[in-house]
Amino acid sequence: MEPEQGRSDDCASPADQLTLPQPLNDAGQPWAEMEELLKTNDLVLISYVEALMRDAGIEVLVLDQNMSVIEGSLGVLPRRMLVPGDRLNAARAILRDAGIGAELEKPR
Repeated sequence: MEPEQGRSDDCASPADQLTLPQPLNDAGQPWAEMEELLKTNDLVLISYVEALMRDAGIEVLVLDQNMSVIEGSLGVLPRRMLVPGDRLNAARAILRDAGIGAELEKPR
């Protein structure tokens, strides 16, 4: 069977050669592998932890914030807070020093 006219099977399409840029954090650096710091429904705790991490220079990513639209704004689905894996121990220490160490996810 002959290839269709104008088509070469040994040519890659532009999409095959496309490489996507790596997402960057606020500092313009590539994102590190993130680890779960805690999981909670407490919006005040989330805000407090975000402030603690920001003051310590540790980036924090809050996941599942928009799930309230799906769940009907009941607050039953916990939000997960992630930090770069290489800063996880420092973030845990900050939360323990702040008196909220009991909220931490158990180490894996």
